[in-house]
Amino acid sequence: MSRYRFRYRFVPISLPGHRVSCAAATGMVLGARSVRRFAISPIRTSRASILARRSWAGCHGHRATAIHRTGGRAAMEHIKHAVGCLLIAGLAVPAEPARSAEPDDPAERLDAIVVSASRAGPRDSERLPLSVTIIDRQAIESSPGRTLDELLRTVVGIQLPDLNSTIGFPANPSVSMRGLGLGDNGTRTLVLLDGVPMNGAYFGNVFWNRVPKHNIERIEIIRGASSSVFGAYAMGGTINIVTRRIDDQARFELTGRGGTDATYEAGAFAAGSLADGLRAGLSFDRFDTDGYIPVVREQRGAIDRKAGSALSSASIRLEYEASPEVLLYARGNYLNQNRDGATELSVSHTRTADLTIGLDAALADDQRLQASVFLLDEQFDTDNTSLSVFGSRDAEFVSNRHATPAEDLGASLVWSGRLSAAVPSVAVGIDFRRIEGEDQQTIFRADGSRFLDQDARGQQRSLGIFGELSYRPIEAIELLATVRYDDYRISAGRIVTDGVETRFEDNDFDRFNPRLAARYQLADGVAIRSAWYRGFRAPTLAELYRRFGTSTFVGLPNPQLEPETLSGGEIGLDLRVGPLTSQINLFRNDIDNLVGGVVVAFRPFTLLNANIGEVRSRGIELINSLAIDSHWQFDFGYTYTDAEIIDNLDDPSLIGNRNEGVPRHFGSAALSWRDANWDVTLRGRHLGTRFQDASNETRLSSHTVIDASVAYQVNDRLRLHVAAENLFDNDYVANALGGVGQLGAPLQVLLGATWTY
Repeated sequence: MSRYRFRYRFVPISLPGHRVSCAAATGMVLGARSVRRFAISPIRTSRASILARRSWAGCHGHRATAIHRTGGRAAMEHIKHAVGCLLIAGLAVPAEPARSAEPDDPAERLDAIVVSASRAGPRDSERLPLSVTIIDRQAIESSPGRTLDELLRTVVGIQLPDLNSTIGFPANPSVSMRGLGLGDNGTRTLVLLDGVPMNGAYFGNVFWNRVPKHNIERIEIIRGASSSVFGAYAMGGTINIVTRRIDDQARFELTGRGGTDATYEAGAFAAGSLADGLRAGLSFDRFDTDGYIPVVREQRGAIDRKAGSALSSASIRLEYEASPEVLLYARGNYLNQNRDGATELSVSHTRTADLTIGLDAALADDQRLQASVFLLDEQFDTDNTSLSVFGSRDAEFVSNRHATPAEDLGASLVWSGRLSAAVPSVAVGIDFRRIEGEDQQTIFRADGSRFLDQDARGQQRSLGIFGELSYRPIEAIELLATVRYDDYRISAGRIVTDGVETRFEDNDFDRFNPRLAARYQLADGVAIRSAWYRGFRAPTLAELYRRFGTSTFVGLPNPQLEPETLSGGEIGLDLRVGPLTSQINLFRNDIDNLVGGVVVAFRPFTLLNANIGEVRSRGIELINSLAIDSHWQFDFGYTYTDAEIIDNLDDPSLIGNRNEGVPRHFGSAALSWRDANWDVTLRGRHLGTRFQDASNETRLSSHTVIDASVAYQVNDRLRLHVAAENLFDNDYVANALGGVGQLGAPLQVLLGATWTY
């Protein structure tokens, strides 16, 4: 018996004088824009749900459900008939102009879909018992930020390095959440690219430039430990980057812009059908900038230069419907970036290539099987310099040269289904991941002669088994339980110095990480939720084995590092009152064996990776969105985070110190105005004081940055846009390790155009 549902991909619907959007019974968005044709893709299921909503942002629309147990074309005809009935019945509304972006009623918003919070399938973010933020396609296009990390800077609960990914050292830690720390160690948040780990193999960092802005459909941020879902790295939370969808309709887009610091960018996106059931999407991006001089003016010397950067990235995506029930896909991405290190002799080169192959099959009785395999190949090379005379920035020499190849191989198999009305989703699965990498380093004397060669390498292997179950005793209550067991092995660790090898013992450990979350819908627009969870993070190969040095800073590895573990929880309140949507979260995390940098020398400034003891992070998050009217929207948020070291047996002097990289106060706001042609956004963020090391020796002062963007839709094809970051050219120190201050990005203005066909 064949059954059909609406695919999650774009299903275009258009009638003269009307505009509609549709969603499946699972809540997945099918389409939200007018086109000239109507198409439905058959996929097996027992239920099809049609949702007609008003406005660009959506609303609490009218829902109709049609259950079909007939097969083949008959089922499809019933579904088409149901769509027609809904439209004729008046659920559709008069059409807005083709470029309109404003809602008719500011209280009405389209329920966002999040796919990374659950391994059992897509979920409506507004009904999840977790704290979730969605950055949709419109917000991405309107954002003044050019890079992926700049898109995330105003999100409550996220900590990022103050130097953006264009200027900052690529191998540095990239992102953390809720006070877990962001100094010289620890990317404590898992970043996914279409559900596949994006964290680097050797460093655990994120090369944000792997995904150009114009190729992103939405960004999903899930706060709180997700190790019960994804294992290591997800100790602080999860960020999922969803790339633009492809369908049978041909699309082509060209983007170009240029501006200050001799910056230019050109990008292209194309998607469409190649044959019956076969679709493809291609994306390309080229970026080049001379950059700016990051060293603070009063400390600059003859060696200081602009920190320029040039990169090329490309992606390809293929989808093949082998049958109405089976989708096969392949995705590949490539990045090549050259970066000047802001001095005459310091440079770095990054190359990454990844491939994912997968299967998504709809089985009988609302069951689903997903399988994927991915491979990531990385190469990071860098020349680091030291000062010829300590304290004088008038002469330098290449003190160390690194070549760091790494490989990450992974696989995943997930079964999910529906047991009953009380158990709407259940999933079980297995993940495998193997990481191997090495750092080949040559250290030089000031006269350029070789001092020593050092090779540091190791392997990591993890096997995770997980299960997830959603239970609804009544419609207003959901309990979401997830549990995962990880078997982890760190092996083959060794450091070879001028032919003398030092081997390290293998480290085998396992972790059991549960998460229990609950949500209770008290009334229409009011819900309370809570979650309790455990998480962990294994030290990276770089933290274990790689020595690193520059003219002002040395980082020392520690092969004896133990995994970090976290236990935490949160309670939250979700509110929707008229045009106002709010989240209020109270959270607490206790982290044991946190890896941090301990100062062991000052000339040069030297940090040793160490398990610095126990850290407690607690705070409050306020996340608000106010649809003032059909044109104006105001988003604002605030976080207070109290993160400090509460225990350290090896160095009691650290007790009471604040955790590295975490401000107590963070605030952000964005004001937007949109009509049929114009899109104007003004946003700002404020970061309080913070420290860059566990010893609290390096302090960064608070700062505020304002950005702005303006876009004008000339016609159906052409869109003009201008963006300004750091609009008031505010000077602020973004990095001060080693006593040399580095400035955050000054005023940067980019003008451009996007042409769509």
